[in-house]
Amino acid sequence: MELQKIIKQTQDLVNKKLNELLPDDEEVLTKAMRYSLLCKGKRLRPLLVLETSRIFTNAYNDDAITVAAAIEMIHIFSLIHDDLPGMDNDDYRRGELTCHKKFTEYDAILAGDSLIPLASEIIITKTKNLTNQQKLDIILKISQAIGYKGMCLGQSLDVEIEKNNKFKSAMEAERINTFKTGYLFKSCIEIGCILSNTLKEEQEILTNYSLNFGKAFQLMDDLEDDEIKPEDKKTTQEKILKLVDNCKNELGKLKNKNPEALNTLKLIAEFCIK
Repeated sequence: MELQKIIKQTQDLVNKKLNELLPDDEEVLTKAMRYSLLCKGKRLRPLLVLETSRIFTNAYNDDAITVAAAIEMIHIFSLIHDDLPGMDNDDYRRGELTCHKKFTEYDAILAGDSLIPLASEIIITKTKNLTNQQKLDIILKISQAIGYKGMCLGQSLDVEIEKNNKFKSAMEAERINTFKTGYLFKSCIEIGCILSNTLKEEQEILTNYSLNFGKAFQLMDDLEDDEIKPEDKKTTQEKILKLVDNCKNELGKLKNKNPEALNTLKLIAEFCIK
């Protein structure tokens, strides 16, 4: 199946689940949360959760979709805050007004803040067949990915560089991307493994895939946004190709698993260079 069809299938599943899980009342805070979460989006992180779990289980299940939706809440929290005046100060995202422009800055801050505990609450209360240990492990992976040694650190480093320079060096970009983007991708893969009770050796292979993919994805984003130093652009392009090759090589080590899911992860990696 083509990647675009797979993405559309995941979007439909995750959007339906998000609509079920999100509060729906007349509070401005609720409206800001729903506005940001139900906007256009590839739902790439939920796709990584679902396809990784499908490598070993051969099918999506409702718990996996619920957890994937919770992961998207975490991703959207990061976008809401990333767009704020004190960060990137963006007026539009995906062709729509950013949350703080549609509502107010404090609405956006609180909407982002609210999505973090809501994601954990959903994982704890809305999954039906996960063990307490699985729930704990999933929430731990999320916390580690977005905290002071993960996404928040990456954002801090990014803002510090942008205050003084227009461009990042290739080395700076790779370090920032590991924290800001790569660790959440890594947690998506690891959570997919937790959902399917994957063996340690198999999880290590997929973790390597996720780290390479996360770096490639964000480096391409930096190139498109013209944030890489001109003299580093060629080496950055070469680095992206190498990272995508690394992704494919890691997936090649899982030959006896679900070929459709493995092919989807391969297509997702190639997405970075298309």
